Amino acid sequence: MAPSDFESQFEQPLHRLGDVVAGRYHSLPERLEDRYEVSETSLGSGANGDIALACSKSDRTKTFAVKTIYFKSVEGFDQWKMLVKQFEVALMVAHSNVVGLVDVYETDESLHFVMPHLEGGQLLEYSDAPRIAHGHAVNIARQMLLALTYMHDMGIVHRDVKPSNFVFEDCRRDQLKLIDFDLSTQLKAGNAKLFYGCGTPGYMSPELLTGQGYTEKTDMWSLGVTLFRLMVGEMPFQSDEVPDQDKVDKLLASLGAGIQHDALHFLAKLLNTDPTLRLSAQEALHHPFVVHGQQHPEMVQCTSQSMRRYRQSGACHSRAGCRERRLRQRPRRGTLSCTKPCVEMEQMRLLQEFDAEHKRTVTPAVPVQHKVARARWADLEDCV
Repeated sequence: MAPSDFESQFEQPLHRLGDVVAGRYHSLPERLEDRYEVSETSLGSGANGDIALACSKSDRTKTFAVKTIYFKSVEGFDQWKMLVKQFEVALMVAHSNVVGLVDVYETDESLHFVMPHLEGGQLLEYSDAPRIAHGHAVNIARQMLLALTYMHDMGIVHRDVKPSNFVFEDCRRDQLKLIDFDLSTQLKAGNAKLFYGCGTPGYMSPELLTGQGYTEKTDMWSLGVTLFRLMVGEMPFQSDEVPDQDKVDKLLASLGAGIQHDALHFLAKLLNTDPTLRLSAQEALHHPFVVHGQQHPEMVQCTSQSMRRYRQSGACHSRAGCRERRLRQRPRRGTLSCTKPCVEMEQMRLLQEFDAEHKRTVTPAVPVQHKVARARWADLEDCV
């Protein structure tokens, strides 16, 4: 085929994107090799393409990651539609916590995605990495939520949220970015749920696994599993397991003193098997764990007696309430006996306020009585 006769496989998404593309899409006679020098250094591989290190021919100090997808490797209608969605989503996104595209090159045989080269490495550098500190987990969770809030506000469902899809921008390891849109799709107006099953075993939500249909809340379950892995140091469920709420509650209760209360409460809000009760990304950004978690990385320990009284009354009035407690002399009138406020009790107050506010804004859905066994092909075409 002569270059002048070249027809793009992506005319429809390019038309929908319009000015968003902003000169980043290139087709024959333009080629990747005109502007970039691709090395033999492999940076990894995705579900349907390999990623290589490249540099700009105009400035060899600038490095990039080039993902190449060969059309002959795309098998079947579903895989092709997912590639089209990946193409569109990758060109749409532009956020400090989401990796975007620098350029896209299309030829007769392949598609090349040119992305920034993220040199900081994956969030978990090896599979048996130990759990991370509380303060670090707060910062990580906040950046993950900023990425997902942005994606969900645009109607994009990532569908593969997991540690390996979060990469640090550089060696300082302070700026985190969400990557890999191989499985991403968009919730169209009028499509209340998606039904196409995809994701990574161990991270997929119960509603996705059981075929009952899912929304962007499936990403929030995956985020809960990801943060559990980071903060506890192990996976919460088996890869082939579909946990029920009783299983989740018992698991979180078993963690005991090994994890701080605000973090435990946060995980419980993400790992809710009812997606209507699960936090959205925007709601999760306002959870006390994210907002206040770094203010007190080390908690003041309280006795079970004082915590029981606190839960009953909403405040600590006990002179024997905290281990880090009363002055030896008689306290002044109108003051508590603690030398300083109990941080954990303040944390409990914030969590109670968050729960009360969340209950006012959430209406649980009617329980689904039957799994969706089959759907019309016409319905599934727009749900991949």
